[in-house]
Amino acid sequence: MRTIIGGGLAGPLFALYQAKRGHQVTIYEGRPDPRIGAESIGRSINLALSVRGMTALQKIGLDVSQIAIPMYGRLIHSIDGQQTFQKYGKGDQAIFSISRSQLNKILLNEAEKQGVQIVFESRVVNYDPKENIIQIKKDDQLLQIQSELVIAADGYNSKIREALSQVQNMNVTRSNESHGYKELNIIPQNGQHLDKNSLHIWPRGSFMLIALPNQTGNWTCTLFLALEGQVSFEKLNNKDEILQFFNHYFKDVAQYIPDLVEQFQKNPIGRLCTVKTENWNYEDKCILIGDAAHSLVPFYGQGMNAAFEDCLIFDQLYNQNQDMKQTLLEFYLSRKPNTDAISDMAVMNFIEMRDLVSDKFFQLKKQCEAQIALKYDDYIPKYSLVSFSNIPYDIAKRRGEVIDEVLTDLCKKEFDVDEAYKQIIDRYAQLNL
Repeated sequence: MRTIIGGGLAGPLFALYQAKRGHQVTIYEGRPDPRIGAESIGRSINLALSVRGMTALQKIGLDVSQIAIPMYGRLIHSIDGQQTFQKYGKGDQAIFSISRSQLNKILLNEAEKQGVQIVFESRVVNYDPKENIIQIKKDDQLLQIQSELVIAADGYNSKIREALSQVQNMNVTRSNESHGYKELNIIPQNGQHLDKNSLHIWPRGSFMLIALPNQTGNWTCTLFLALEGQVSFEKLNNKDEILQFFNHYFKDVAQYIPDLVEQFQKNPIGRLCTVKTENWNYEDKCILIGDAAHSLVPFYGQGMNAAFEDCLIFDQLYNQNQDMKQTLLEFYLSRKPNTDAISDMAVMNFIEMRDLVSDKFFQLKKQCEAQIALKYDDYIPKYSLVSFSNIPYDIAKRRGEVIDEVLTDLCKKEFDVDEAYKQIIDRYAQLNL
């Protein structure tokens, strides 16, 4: 029997992989059934699905293209109203804007079709890893659940991880970002238009707005801003302060949101946090996946993709080993350096998105890199390594560091595309990348 704690995105996908192997699977989820009634407030409405996540879904036979909108690049909106398009990859390579709630419903429905039992409004009270017994409160009952394998997909505040830390060293580190986020809904008015096949970014130095398209024709807009300080959420309390801020920094966006003040005051401020932990596995009894093991900030759009990749990698390792204890250990040892790498890249990409995309030297490096990619078919930029391949995150990070060092040096002088390519490939070979 497989017991999965968490019915968000990773939990149902993991359940599908296990159910298709013939296992009895039960998911326990604290929220009400999201297919019935209102969606939860405060969770990101849109997510970016890229190759890693798509691969994990396709391997289990799921096609979500009908709810996915391709985004072929970033459209940068400067403070003076100018727009600059920065293409993501080659040809028609794209990341996809996808509704969290729609994707969650698809995964839950498919899991139930495969015989997975899903118990909503059931909250973990206690977990004994040694006996592998979970206490779950459902209505007024306290259930005792004995399981062969417990899978913790219960997010960055994981109760299962907390219980594991009582019996082994987890070395959990939680890095709370100084920035938070607030979501707004953009509905273009009177013929106004935003390109629906771009991820829109309004970079403003230490903060930014982004917007992702929805199938309904509107955009989910997210403001990432410091929680405290001179320009921060704490300074935006009344109507005048909110309007003055948007009219100064995001004048075009303000025109798209007639009920801006109402939305801003109603919608909650979300917090950003990176969680890293060690020893995700406990003997042959328990494993952490997704945010329970490695919570990321959203700036590379890889949180969901990394969690989905967890499900695929676990299945592949079990297929090789046919031994649960060995699979749990190898899963942790193989995933840990890669999820640490994408955690670090996600933080760095925030700096790139808010500060560097409008920087002239950064744009020059991107233009020079585009020349390399155009001339050499086997050259893959760092963003493409992360978003358009299944190359391990750790290798993508280290290759990206090589690329940046070479381009930073060569772009300061007359750029030679052949020399740049040669230096990058030579460095790869030296570092066994």
